[in-house]
Amino acid sequence: MTMERFEDYIRRYFKDKEFRRRISFWLLKTQFRHKIHAGIDNVLNSVVNWSGVSNSSRCNICGWSGWRFQSYATMTYYKANGFCPVCGSLPRYRALVALLEKLNLLVPNFRYLEIAPTNGFKEFLYTKQIHYTSLDLGDIHAQIIGDVQSLPFPVGYFDVVICFHVLEFVPDWQRALNEFQRVLLKSGKAILSENYLYGQEKTLEFDAVKLFSGTPLRRFGSDFPDAILEAGFNVDSFDYLGLNDARGDYIFIASPNS
Repeated sequence: MTMERFEDYIRRYFKDKEFRRRISFWLLKTQFRHKIHAGIDNVLNSVVNWSGVSNSSRCNICGWSGWRFQSYATMTYYKANGFCPVCGSLPRYRALVALLEKLNLLVPNFRYLEIAPTNGFKEFLYTKQIHYTSLDLGDIHAQIIGDVQSLPFPVGYFDVVICFHVLEFVPDWQRALNEFQRVLLKSGKAILSENYLYGQEKTLEFDAVKLFSGTPLRRFGSDFPDAILEAGFNVDSFDYLGLNDARGDYIFIASPNS
């Protein structure tokens, strides 16, 4: 859009009532409706949570309890009852904690590596007396700045590797899987969750030239578990929403082959 065209729109907006109505309708319907919906939700949530009339929701990471978790939204996505108002945890991390408890992996002195760290989860692991290390390519909050395609750790160092929504951004993600296999103990686990679509036959690679910065390079399909196997793991999947379809979300539990 040229500057002249933009200035023409501005003049028209202030002079033409019908044009203002159409613009407002478009913004509300197609661009900001999810954020507005989430904002209204969260005002109501805050009032009810403050009143203390219900404690039907509880965060298994920080211990917060209340009526509902906060809603969150982007321009294209809306999620109700999603993130914790205290530690900021999302449903997948609360599901992760439940899974770690089920697998008996919250053992004192275990060594954990988290790729792309989250503060609430880190603090939770500290309460379990777990030796925690975080790594990220550019996040200043990570303990180690490093590349998941070439991890700066010795063979068989970690009991657990956590990698949530990272491989979808990594150019050579198969190499990253091989690195997880290398740094894990034979008794260890890699816990993975990615941009994954149940029922999509093959991983879909996007055109990197056409993507915005920070946009996933791919959406994994049903061949993702096969790639985990090829990296030297056994693999199980856990649909933590229990939907078993494209609307679900999946955690993959990868165990190094003996």
